[in-house]
Amino acid sequence: MTVIDDIDSTLKPPQHPNNDDNITYARRLEILTEKGINLQQNSLALDEYYDLIDLLFENRDLFATSMHDLVETDVVEMEIDTGDVQPVRKRAYRQTPK
Repeated sequence: MTVIDDIDSTLKPPQHPNNDDNITYARRLEILTEKGINLQQNSLALDEYYDLIDLLFENRDLFATSMHDLVETDVVEMEIDTGDVQPVRKRAYRQTPK
């Protein structure tokens, strides 16, 4: 039995105002599992479990599953004013553990 099978089909999941795409909770769990997000109800109440599924599903684009998903951004550019001093470049070196 998979996690997806744990959702009892006889229980009607709550209808949320933002749930307009009519994707079943079982399908949402499949999509999240494909992203590498595995959920189990454990000690959550059923409505809390559905809320968690909704939250993760609505924000599934925020989770990176590979390095390909992590891209650079040009939204913020930083400038560090060093005055007239040239930047200092040093080789990386190991620090002793404390």
